[in-house]
Amino acid sequence: MDPIVPARLAPPPAATPEARRVRQTAQDFEALVVQHLLRTMRQASPGTPDGQGGMRAYRDLMDEELARSLARSGGLGLADVIVRALVRRTEKSPQAPPPAGR
Repeated sequence: MDPIVPARLAPPPAATPEARRVRQTAQDFEALVVQHLLRTMRQASPGTPDGQGGMRAYRDLMDEELARSLARSGGLGLADVIVRALVRRTEKSPQAPPPAGR
């Protein structure tokens, strides 16, 4: 096992359109969390210049893409946890009828 890439805790749910949307949304959320962690880490690191104009924009874009890439490859495992929790929650709750029009 590659020590850099975390093992998945559970196989992804069936690839229905809804399951794909849930997984994509969970990965997007994880990417936002990772991007925030990267930004906070850079701000807290002494000796790291804040950058000027274009350099800051380039670094922010690089952090955004790095965060997306990490989330797609398993990242922190947050997306998997979110998907599993949502699947368990939907399996336990009965299908509610759609709300009546107002």
